[in-house]
Amino acid sequence: MSAAAPKRLLHLVSSLEVGGKERVVLDLAQRARALGLEHELLLFDSPYRTTGEDFDPGGVPWTYIPRGPGLDLGFARRVRAFVKEGGFEVLHAHNDTAVFYAALANLPTRVARSFGTFHTKPGHDTPRARKLTRWASKRHAGVVAVSQELSDVLTELRWSRRPEVIWNGVDLGVFSPAPAGAQGGDEPVHAVTLARADPIKRATDLMRAVELARQDGANLRLTVVGNGPLLSELQAEAAKIEGVTVLPRVDDVPDFLASADVFALVSDHEAAPRALLEAMATGLACCVTAVGGMPEIVRADSDAPAGLLVQPRSVEPLSRALKGLAEDPARRLELGRRARVRAADFSADQEWQHHVRLWGKA
Repeated sequence: MSAAAPKRLLHLVSSLEVGGKERVVLDLAQRARALGLEHELLLFDSPYRTTGEDFDPGGVPWTYIPRGPGLDLGFARRVRAFVKEGGFEVLHAHNDTAVFYAALANLPTRVARSFGTFHTKPGHDTPRARKLTRWASKRHAGVVAVSQELSDVLTELRWSRRPEVIWNGVDLGVFSPAPAGAQGGDEPVHAVTLARADPIKRATDLMRAVELARQDGANLRLTVVGNGPLLSELQAEAAKIEGVTVLPRVDDVPDFLASADVFALVSDHEAAPRALLEAMATGLACCVTAVGGMPEIVRADSDAPAGLLVQPRSVEPLSRALKGLAEDPARRLELGRRARVRAADFSADQEWQHHVRLWGKA
C-alpha cells in the first residue's frame, strides 16, 4: 500500500443498484477497508434497498442524502457539511452529476481534495450540461475516464478537460477458468450475458440472434442475467423462445461464468464493462459489439484477437458469429485462452495502484 493513500475517503455515487459503475466503486471501497483505510459511500439518488435490488455494501458504511430535482444547491451544501464533519481527506465523485456536485461542495473554499471518474458518457446531453460539467472537471485535482475511447469522446465533445485513463480491473483469482472437462455431445453450448435490463444493452438483439442460430441448427442456449426496467418485458419475450432464459440476478457470478461456454455483450455503448473483463478472466470465448472501449479490450485489430466483434443492432451477423462458436469447440478454446491472457492487462491490482497514485495528487 502506498504511503500516499488517503486514510479517509468518501465516494459520491448515485446508488448501489446493480451496474458496472456501482460494482467498481464498491470494490474499491471494500479493498480500501481491507487495508485499514476508511472509505465510505454517500448515495444521493437512492439508498441501499435489499440484496435482491442492489449490491450489498457489506462492511462499507453508507449514508443517503437525497438530491432534489433541477439544480439543488442545498444538496451541495449538505455534501460539503458531511465531508467537513466527517473529516474526509478526499471526495471522489462518480459520473457527471456527482462530478458537478462535488465541485460545488468545494465552494467557496476547498474542504477536501476532489476527483471525478466518468464511467460512461454523460446522460444530460445539452449545451448547458456540457458547460457545467466542463466547469466542474476543471475544479477537481484529477479527472478520470475508464477507457481511452471515453476519454477521447469527453474531450472532443468538450464535456471535460482531457481525462486520464484508469481502466476498470478484474480480480484474476476470483475469476478464473474452470478445470477442463468433457462436454457431452448432446449438451447445448451455453451462451450468457450479464447486463442491466436496460434498452442500451440490446438484450432482445441477443435473444433474437440465438433464436435464429437455433433455427439454423446450432445446439445453443442462452441465459440473460440482469435486473432493470425491462426485466418483465425480457422475461415475457424469453418465454416465447426455446432455449432462452432471463434471470434478474445470480448469487455466485464467478461460478456462473465458469459454467458457461460463450459470453456476449451487444450494447449500443460500453466504456470498459466489468462483465466483459470477468468473462475474459474466466477464459470464455467472447462476442461483443464494436463500440466504446470493447474493441481495445479484446484487441480486435491484432493478429490474435481475444474476442469476436459485431456491429451493434446487427442481429444476423451476431447470429452467425454465435453459431460459429457453438459449432467449433477448438475456436472457443483458443479465444478463451487469448481472453484470459488479455485479462491480465486489466488486473484489479493495477487498477488499485493507479487509484492510489491519483488520490495522492494535490
